[in-house]
Amino acid sequence: MTTVLERYDLQKSQQRKDFIVKQQQKIERVQQLLTMITDDSLCNHAAVQVFHDGKSSLNNKLDFQYSELFAASSNDKYKVSDVITLENTALMPYYLYLAQQSDNTFNGDLDDFKSVDMEMYNRLKKQHTKHIYMKLYYDSDHIQYYVLSYSWNDNYCKSYNYDTLNKYTQSINVIMNN
Repeated sequence: MTTVLERYDLQKSQQRKDFIVKQQQKIERVQQLLTMITDDSLCNHAAVQVFHDGKSSLNNKLDFQYSELFAASSNDKYKVSDVITLENTALMPYYLYLAQQSDNTFNGDLDDFKSVDMEMYNRLKKQHTKHIYMKLYYDSDHIQYYVLSYSWNDNYCKSYNYDTLNKYTQSINVIMNN
């Protein structure tokens, strides 16, 4: 019996190590894409925020109580991590708003975001944000998985290129869902 338990423990340990390696590779690839997006001046801030490890909490039960910044990039003096941090989802009105929308999306000017999440609105206003795009994505089991967000300030508000941005977005989705 001891041998069986030891093998089981080894197997679980190896599965966890494999998962961590795979997540690290995902983070690196998504980070590269987000950096390319901001380097190409398609937006000022780009971020992917996941719920726990993307699938489960520590006890392997689905649990979306917390989210964390997975990868982010910014091409101005502000950091995305100043806006999106490890948060209790109960403190994220924008998450509830996205979950309730038929397309799980917010795409609008900062003034329109004020009614969605006042605290986030105030943080974004300090950064001179003018326009926000946020979308809640689901995994293959239709479980809420991550939020992808882009924002623009005064400099880029009128010049964002949705066609190019959509190509990057599709690449991020492929990485996140594999």
